[in-house]
Amino acid sequence: MRNARVLHAFQQVQQPHDVIAVIELGFFHRFAHQLEGGKMDHALDIGVVAKYLAHALQIAKIRSVILYLLSGDLRYAIQRRLIGIQQIIYRHRREAVADQIDDGVASNIAASAGDKNFGHVLLVLSCKNAKSMDKNGLLESVKLLAREAGAAIMDIYQRPDFNVVDKSDHSPLTDADQASNQIICDGLARLFPKFPIISEENRETPYEERKTYAYCWLVDPLDGTKEFIRRNGDFTVNIALIKGQTLEMGVVYIPVTEELFWAWRGMGAFWELGGIIRPLKTASFRLTDAGLGVVASRSHMTPETETFISSLNQPSLLSRGSALKFLLLAKGEAHLYPRLAPTMEWDTGAAQMILEEAGGSVLEAETQQPLLYNKPNLLNPHFIAFGGMNAS
Repeated sequence: MRNARVLHAFQQVQQPHDVIAVIELGFFHRFAHQLEGGKMDHALDIGVVAKYLAHALQIAKIRSVILYLLSGDLRYAIQRRLIGIQQIIYRHRREAVADQIDDGVASNIAASAGDKNFGHVLLVLSCKNAKSMDKNGLLESVKLLAREAGAAIMDIYQRPDFNVVDKSDHSPLTDADQASNQIICDGLARLFPKFPIISEENRETPYEERKTYAYCWLVDPLDGTKEFIRRNGDFTVNIALIKGQTLEMGVVYIPVTEELFWAWRGMGAFWELGGIIRPLKTASFRLTDAGLGVVASRSHMTPETETFISSLNQPSLLSRGSALKFLLLAKGEAHLYPRLAPTMEWDTGAAQMILEEAGGSVLEAETQQPLLYNKPNLLNPHFIAFGGMNAS
């Protein structure tokens, strides 16, 4: 059967050097159709294609994947099943030429699978040493984990009731915090075992150990627990990568709207909604401008914050919860976010990275220096987040 030949072809792609395999979309559809006993709809069944693609990759022990020509729905369906893949890179088909795909190798692999018609490329498999991880692969894996954690949060959010307890600092903890934390921490530990994890819901590691971290993850599995309990939708999943004491990468996911935001230092910031990806850019302004949009916390308005806001020229106040405040600045929909009240590193890290790559900044209120991370005390100093502020 062709399906056996396909799996055999995949099994050849296990050498430490690069080998390329190309599978044609229509052929893989027929392959999945056969495995379903001919019961599939004639139209492409995204779930079935994703299911058997993931199965084939597991059998072949593929750990590094480059995917081409994927629709948004098919891409997400496949992502959800590729949690064991250590590197996932997404490319457009037109980029295949720039990638210099070896058509001879591709043809040989496809022919051994029993089908030479691979004009419409579904995917390219590149077997590389699993020890290496590029930025795109790491970022895609983290984005997938954020989505999965968000789905678990929404499952609990939609229940008529859920458990809420008070932690030792008197902040609330829900079933959703714990479920999201387990998904993210288990996934990060499995995919990137060399990077320690700092999470709001994990026991804090002593600084004597933390100060040795070259890289570490910074996680808030449910930022905005109070907003979650109030059911107003203002909560997020935050995952950041820290290098030394500075931010390297950030991912923020909004479960209610299924919006995904991400940034990598030096690579820009982006926002995905409904399969459409847009670059993020802050709004340009001067501090003396009238009518500046100022974002404040729903739950943590303080006298100091009110004093700062009152010093501005006819400001327009927006009240939002969680990391959404940073995201409004990154999208250019607001200008300032003064936080003259306590926050923790996991509250700010991921969203700060996105804002900075969109053209903004987050500065300590007293020193005007950028916030640092993995400090002896994980409590942040008071800060002000700016959009695209002009000094003049």
